[in-house]
Amino acid sequence: MKTSWLKGKVVKRNVYGFSVLLSQALLYLGLPVGAQPTFIAYTIPPGTAGNQAIPGLSVGNDFQVISPITISQLGVFDSGGNGVQDGTVLTVQLYERSGDTAGTLLETMTFDAASPGTQIGGSLFKPLPKPVTLLPGNYTIAAYGFDTNNPEGNAGWPPQVTNAPPWTMNDGGGLIQFEGLSRYANNGVGSYPGHLDRGPANRYAAGNFMFSAATLPIPPYAADYAALIAGVTNFPTEDTKHLGSIAVINAVHLHKVKQAFQTVQISTGADHSTNVYLRRIHNFALDMNWLPWPILAHGGTANLAAHVYGGRANTVV
Repeated sequence: MKTSWLKGKVVKRNVYGFSVLLSQALLYLGLPVGAQPTFIAYTIPPGTAGNQAIPGLSVGNDFQVISPITISQLGVFDSGGNGVQDGTVLTVQLYERSGDTAGTLLETMTFDAASPGTQIGGSLFKPLPKPVTLLPGNYTIAAYGFDTNNPEGNAGWPPQVTNAPPWTMNDGGGLIQFEGLSRYANNGVGSYPGHLDRGPANRYAAGNFMFSAATLPIPPYAADYAALIAGVTNFPTEDTKHLGSIAVINAVHLHKVKQAFQTVQISTGADHSTNVYLRRIHNFALDMNWLPWPILAHGGTANLAAHVYGGRANTVV
């Protein structure tokens, strides 16, 4: 299963007893869908009639993911509850939002008379080939192709302009948060609707989606890290040259550190990021005179993994 984006953040995590900066990757792959209650983002009463049909108009509503969710189906507004009329093709697209005017396309679903999907309330739904898991961040659900026979709903147009729209929002018990003023653009499918509207956050009955709480996998290093730090006393350093924290360890813990380094080397292939942070530990130990001489060859981790147990090191960062 695919999953989503968490873009532009760098997080420091403790892995095998040392700090590693991890870019939160654009895609996490293979996150499982648990047996969680499923919610429909926009609840639209069956038979609700649309009130706007502008050729070439794309419309969208913004939302923020608070806790990871899995989207299993995309939906589109079904004006009057009579399916997609004539030869119209309605398209729904899910975007990761970047600021107020740009977005990255994540998923697309089309609806037409030959393949309208399943009607639930005032929307038609179709399952994604592979559910997509969204990590906390900002997103937009957009829709395209509405016309006079298949209009969308607009809470800012009569008769809704003087009344609360009949469609409501379901945040799944706080999994997501609806936000912003909604958006539009005069562009085609695949182009992000980058013009902000005048609200509310559910201004348009257009694109829709089904979602549930996502169950994220336990990091593969969690058990090893827990074993590594068991019984270790940690305290912060006050030396301005060496920021961070140190852990006083005994011979048993040194053996665990050695094993951890070897595991990191095997599991990561001693990539550039791993080498950088292992070398920082190595240099720190030299500065503190915990190692009598350099033991890490240029560009490698094997010497450190092999000698840290036998060296004089009694502290790790």
